[in-house]
Amino acid sequence: NVFRHPLSVFLTVLLTPLEDIGNLTNIVSLKAGFNNLHTLPVEIEEMSDTLTSLDVSHNKISDYPANIYVCSLLMELNLSHNRLEKVSRHTKVNI
Repeated sequence: NVFRHPLSVFLTVLLTPLEDIGNLTNIVSLKAGFNNLHTLPVEIEEMSDTLTSLDVSHNKISDYPANIYVCSLLMELNLSHNRLEKVSRHTKVNI
């Protein structure tokens, strides 16, 4: 483990595929806006024990990401400026 303390990662332009983020540990905040994402990679679940803030705004996500429920510590989720048309009535949303 290279990183022993909580880490925030800001990805303005992805230099590697987002799928590689599963190799990072102790991520508490991830900003991956403006990256032409259509979905969240399943590797986001690898951060479920530490991730508290996720910003995937300004992408092309059209469906509410189901794998986000695994991130039980998540307190902030920014999905603005995507292609979401509706949120299912079964989606758990705390406002």
